[in-house]
Amino acid sequence: SQFAVEEYEALQDTLHLEKNLRTEAETFARNMLVEQKKLKRQSDILMQSSSSSLALQEALSQVVSLTNDLEVERLQHQNQRRQMEEKLQSCEAQRELTTLRRSQRSAFYSALLSLIRKKKDVSDDVQLLETDSTKPPEVDIRQLAVDEMMQRIKKGVQLRPVGQSPTRSRRKMERLPSNSAFQELKGIMVMGLTNEPCFTSPTFSVSCQKHLFLLEKGELQQKPPSA
Repeated sequence: SQFAVEEYEALQDTLHLEKNLRTEAETFARNMLVEQKKLKRQSDILMQSSSSSLALQEALSQVVSLTNDLEVERLQHQNQRRQMEEKLQSCEAQRELTTLRRSQRSAFYSALLSLIRKKKDVSDDVQLLETDSTKPPEVDIRQLAVDEMMQRIKKGVQLRPVGQSPTRSRRKMERLPSNSAFQELKGIMVMGLTNEPCFTSPTFSVSCQKHLFLLEKGELQQKPPSA
């Protein structure tokens, strides 16, 4: 019986120990569950805060990128505007230069035709060049000048027979200004050829030289032979 009592006491001690251990285990498990939930909440909070900060960083990077793109577009637009202004200024300068050259050319031909008309009567069909620098010339003034000079040559260089009426002296007096007119016309043509760039073309220079030669030849033929 004593042995059975000792065994019963040992079993009771073991049962109490198991109960205590089970209680402690349940308490520990409960505490661990609470701590796990707490850690999970903290981790969720951290994830939310980190995601918001990441979104904020992405938004800031997009703002910086858009700002850089806008600055590049502004610089390109500024360069294009400057180039367009330079092109416009160059076009205006070229237009003014063309207008000035056209005005000088028109003035030269007008002076030439006026001089020819002052020295002798010519046909009224030939019109003076308008000095309008804004419109291109509608008539070929160069051809008009050449035609008038040819008419002058045809009218002024014909030889007179020796036996003439007493009016020969009067006709001779009328032909006297032709030399001065020829010299003045020659001076204007030479000045136009040397000063005006557009008159330096080979065709126009050769034509003017031919007409000057014919005028000189006509003047020499009109002079009476020396005794």
